[in-house]
Amino acid sequence: MIKRILTGVLALVLIMSVSEAAYAANITTDGGTASVPVTYTVDNSAFEITIPAVIRPSDRATSFKVGAELVNIRPDEYIEVSISSGCDSRSMVVMKRQNVPAGKTVSTLETRFSAGGNPIGSNGYIVGHFEDGSNIVNSIGDISMSAVNANDKTEAGDYLATIEFKVDLKKK
Repeated sequence: MIKRILTGVLALVLIMSVSEAAYAANITTDGGTASVPVTYTVDNSAFEITIPAVIRPSDRATSFKVGAELVNIRPDEYIEVSISSGCDSRSMVVMKRQNVPAGKTVSTLETRFSAGGNPIGSNGYIVGHFEDGSNIVNSIGDISMSAVNANDKTEAGDYLATIEFKVDLKKK
């Protein structure tokens, strides 16, 4: 008996919970028309940023490129590439002489990074900006380096610095 009552209550709840379909447009006249949108969202933003494996400054001004390939992002998004560490507030990358014996002063060399003719520190360390359908750098991406400040008195050896790049997918 209890099973029959429970079955009846469940059936009643099921019947009451079935709702009527929602309609976006009602046509009330003979031959009338209605327009309704058909939408689908593809949310699989993808891209590949290319950064040189090793950056080699020189005794002359030189440059390197940050690029983008296979860019498939929404029209309201863009990719921003910046240097998050390894470049100081003067836009200088300071390279330290390697394998220096303990107790001896470590020599340094410097090179200044700039993009679009301006030190990168003045633009938030941004070195690349890419938008939908653009595998070509938009205004930035060609990074210039000043000549290394080496001279006849510079100690021989290998000098090294490490810089870290950060890639952000941002909304416009």
